[in-house]
Amino acid sequence: MSPLRAKDFAGLPPAYVMLGGYDPLHDEGLAYAEKTARRGVKVTLADYADLVHGFIYLQTVLPQAHDAVARRRKR
Repeated sequence: MSPLRAKDFAGLPPAYVMLGGYDPLHDEGLAYAEKTARRGVKVTLADYADLVHGFIYLQTVLPQAHDAVARRRKR
């Protein structure tokens, strides 16, 4: 399944897209956020250029990961 290939975005809730710059799926995540926003869905994009795929699981060893997740929770 690839949400980026969806043709109909009607009824989607607001999206929060969190990306790591060194994630092999970074460009696909960015494209999804942009396409979704163009279709009228409210999108918040958080792009962490210095982090890797799965960085949210590294909160205990990467202060940047901890800060990223903490910022998301405050929204």
